[in-house]
Amino acid sequence: MKIKALITTLVLGTSSVALAAPAVRDHRAPAPVVVAQGNWHRPAPRPMYPVTLASSQKINGRELIRVAASQRAFTKLELRSKAGRTKLDKVMITFANGGTQLIDCNKLLTGSETFSIDLKGNSRNIKSITLVGSSGRRASLDVVAV
Repeated sequence: MKIKALITTLVLGTSSVALAAPAVRDHRAPAPVVVAQGNWHRPAPRPMYPVTLASSQKINGRELIRVAASQRAFTKLELRSKAGRTKLDKVMITFANGGTQLIDCNKLLTGSETFSIDLKGNSRNIKSITLVGSSGRRASLDVVAV
């Protein structure tokens, strides 16, 4: 009889200990910071890292850059010259919802200059980017979205 009571106690005791164990938290990731705004609270926004959409791009008349479908929305587009001279006439950005934004640049990018474009709206999903202009022989351009 004592053995039955001992086994029952062990089985019931271990199952209740397992239920009482606290939830395990991954301490490698920081806890989200809560930002107070008015009468409600929301998590702080995640930091946005730049995404290179095109690397070492040359422009010869009109160049189309297709952006892979993603759920990430961007607020700014940067055209970074890596070397040489690039004459940038226009930039047309097509968004996932069908809207477009046309920028008349008339800008000459030389050396390691950067041309920034703020996207209309809060943050937008980009479908494609059309660059109009011309690049020199040794020119290259990176298209980066933030």
